Amino acid sequence: MANVTEGTEMGKIGDVHIKQFAGGKDKGLSVQLTTGETGYVQMTKPEAKAMAERLLKWSTSDEMAYPGDYDESVEDIKRLAGI
Repeated sequence: MANVTEGTEMGKIGDVHIKQFAGGKDKGLSVQLTTGETGYVQMTKPEAKAMAERLLKWSTSDEMAYPGDYDESVEDIKRLAGI
């Protein structure tokens, strides 16, 4: 991986800014989602993939989400994402 000293802006969706950054040797390329000036979430590629799949499932459904529809545990999500 090339030496990355700053993040690469990947655009904005609504009030959420998306930035790619180097997560170090263990994490590799990662992404940071930032909302306003108060909060952010950082994810590795496998975590971002799992998040995207979960959001795609929700966003393509005509139904409201109900308790039990998304009951995968954190460990199940990590396993499915290969992390």
